[in-house]
Amino acid sequence: MYVDARGVRTYYEELGAGEPVLLMQGDDDCVRIEHTAEVARAIPDAQVAVVPGTSHGLPLEKPGLVNSLLLDFLADPQPPKFMPLGDLNP
Repeated sequence: MYVDARGVRTYYEELGAGEPVLLMQGDDDCVRIEHTAEVARAIPDAQVAVVPGTSHGLPLEKPGLVNSLLLDFLADPQPPKFMPLGDLNP
């Protein structure tokens, strides 16, 4: 994982800041699972799905399974990452 000399937050930390993130990878992907795991560790609460029998083109290779995983991820209610303004006023 890259961190610059000033210790600025990494690209992946900024990418997932405050939003739910699902990382998907094929089990025969050219990207190594270790890299995906490293990215997942940098993003708070990131989820990882490794799709069996696919490569880097997993949405084209198994569209039904990929769509099912995405729909399940999107249907999962996420806790709010902010406090409603009404709760700040006594």
